[in-house]
Amino acid sequence: MYSTRKMTVLLGLFLVLILFLPGKTVFAQGFIIPRPIPDFRHTLPELTQHRVDVEIVDQVARVQVHQVFHNHSNRPLEGTYYFPLPKEASISDFKMVVDGKVLSGELLEKDKARKIYEDIVRRQIDPALLEYIDHNLFSARIFPIPPHKERKIVLEYTSLLKRDGDLIQLSYPLRGRIASERLRRLPVIRPSDESQPQRDENGADGRSAIDQVIEVELRSKIPLKNLYSPSHDVDISRIDDHHARIGYEGKRKNTSDTFVLYYSYSQSDFGLNLLATRPEQNENGFFMLLVSPKTEYAGNEIIDKDIIFILDTSGSMEGEKIAQAKDALTYCINRLHGEDRFNLITFSTESRLFKERLVPASEYRRDALSYVEAISAKGGTNINDALNDALTMETHEDRPVSIVFLTDGLPTAGVTDVGQILKNVSKANKNRVKIFTFGVGYDVNTMLLDKIAAGSRSVSDYIEPNENIEEKISGFYDKISHPVLTDLTIDYDGVDVEDVCPKTLPDLFKGSQLTIFGRFSQEKNVEVTLRGRVANQEKAYTYTADFSADGDDYVFLPHLWATRRIGTLMDEIRLHGENQELVDEIVRLSKKYGVMSPYTSYLVQEEDFLADGNPQTLPGMMPAPASGRGNTAFESAGAGKKAESIVVSAPMDKGTHAVRLSKRSREMKEASAVADEATVRYVGARTFYLRDGFWMDGEYTDEKTLDIKYASQAYVNLMLTFPDAAKFCALGETVIFKYKGVFVKISDKGREDIAEKELKRLLG
Repeated sequence: MYSTRKMTVLLGLFLVLILFLPGKTVFAQGFIIPRPIPDFRHTLPELTQHRVDVEIVDQVARVQVHQVFHNHSNRPLEGTYYFPLPKEASISDFKMVVDGKVLSGELLEKDKARKIYEDIVRRQIDPALLEYIDHNLFSARIFPIPPHKERKIVLEYTSLLKRDGDLIQLSYPLRGRIASERLRRLPVIRPSDESQPQRDENGADGRSAIDQVIEVELRSKIPLKNLYSPSHDVDISRIDDHHARIGYEGKRKNTSDTFVLYYSYSQSDFGLNLLATRPEQNENGFFMLLVSPKTEYAGNEIIDKDIIFILDTSGSMEGEKIAQAKDALTYCINRLHGEDRFNLITFSTESRLFKERLVPASEYRRDALSYVEAISAKGGTNINDALNDALTMETHEDRPVSIVFLTDGLPTAGVTDVGQILKNVSKANKNRVKIFTFGVGYDVNTMLLDKIAAGSRSVSDYIEPNENIEEKISGFYDKISHPVLTDLTIDYDGVDVEDVCPKTLPDLFKGSQLTIFGRFSQEKNVEVTLRGRVANQEKAYTYTADFSADGDDYVFLPHLWATRRIGTLMDEIRLHGENQELVDEIVRLSKKYGVMSPYTSYLVQEEDFLADGNPQTLPGMMPAPASGRGNTAFESAGAGKKAESIVVSAPMDKGTHAVRLSKRSREMKEASAVADEATVRYVGARTFYLRDGFWMDGEYTDEKTLDIKYASQAYVNLMLTFPDAAKFCALGETVIFKYKGVFVKISDKGREDIAEKELKRLLG
């Protein structure tokens, strides 16, 4: 093995290489430093695939990392492979098979690894690697990679996962970039038009960013309850109470820097876990409450339900839409339980009932399938009568009742005034039946559908032209097909909570999970009580919850709470009209927590908003309103104009933007992972914005700074004296961050030599 001194020399040689290479090369956690110096015209070994397979049994994780490196150059490349190991992990296997030979490696302990990281800093190799400064480092020589060939490395380690009560955390760092481009200007933000190339889908050299796959196989002797990832939008499959699979697949640039998964187990029928943090001691803390029912239910534990399907069969549904809708109805009818009761209502110019009353699935399933097969599309759209027929149908108190309503158009027959339809629905819905609304296409009145859903304590959704109706409806039905607890309330036992999202709790279904965010004041242990109805019986479940806020494990909570809170406020404005107080609150939350909203597109700087003379927006973001607002703030951009100068007087209740804005509001209200925005980064509970080529601390307002030159001796001494400052410096080569009450500015200018003693005086 090479000594530390020789490794340092290699890193120095590597520096010479990267200074002459254009663009940047992206690596995940493991990376290769080549030797000797390749020709400057050639590229580095590029990581093209990154797969992580995790097997967890109770609290022990076995992690297997698969990485494929490709040599795009015309000459063979060799060097040293480095892999920063998570704390307290132990290597159980490492192998790289080349021509039948298996490589071996060594584990560099923290002191030896730290010297390598120090040299990385001095040599100006990517500052993102600073986040691993307190990790062990695994090192292995690699055999040459032939020109235009690839080599696969497989590394395996085991780790005892961190446990807090009955909540366990899996954490896997993903980031690590070598030769990152310097942030001398903001990235160009492309339009969200699918025809345009997306910056976050490709590497700087035009090649596709690396594929990333994470698969977790989780088993536990005690029944699993809550499963949650704040970092990635994962797919969760609960096999049974003791076994679950969690997966993610995507491009590296679309993901957070660290994959985080929380899971808990409990013998109770419902699992309840509380996560809490208080980033600022003079402000209320943030909490997240996770509630999950068990997965396995005996036949007598399943609640029989009543459900009414209402389908728009007007002429505009003709063709593929009506065919997909019929397939969706067929799917739902086939999956009704034998003792469930149901009915079908189709409507065009008039409303038509399959049966005059709710009927048992065991007796009428076959007739219903024949009825669906005969459905055709023609006529107008009588929304009012169809909803009235459903809401006046006789139901039983001991059964949860739901209506699934699907339409692709505006009311054109019967009562057509939207306000009157809403009044009629409210008056007829005496039993508080939940009405789930689905709009198909863009010619729907989003205000009508959203208000109907909100007024019945349920949700609305929209199926855009490129989406499949059958998949959307059948997926939704799978989620609500097994109700286990309805009409939920939660008692926090004297802890003052505020700004709770969602304000109205949805029902709990088999396989579902309820996620509640809010603010709290007192820090204490309390008895939290979950109440609800099972059939016609009141049930209560009590759990111990710790509203203490020590540690930095849950620093993602403020950003997720703010996202959900902004989504709730946006809905208030959409459904009830613009209110200056609500607008100001959205702007305040957006700025403080770095959450994009229709009122804060100013976070995109002017030179990027007008790239090539065309207005640019971030995906899912609407332009900011004019200073002199009209009737609505949800405005669309005009060609060649800045967002701040655009005024649209008509409210948006239909059309493409109305549908997408409604969907965006719902996505924000249900956000479970921190968004990855191009111009916003989060370090712990702190928010950084990309401004004038710097990642600036959200608290910075032109205060005096301690200026330190990047990669200088002063910079190295800062890392050695205050290692926890590395997490801020890992953002890049130009950063302004607050540390111990002082704003520190890292750039290509500033002091080059500050001794440890003086640093302690300046930042002590």
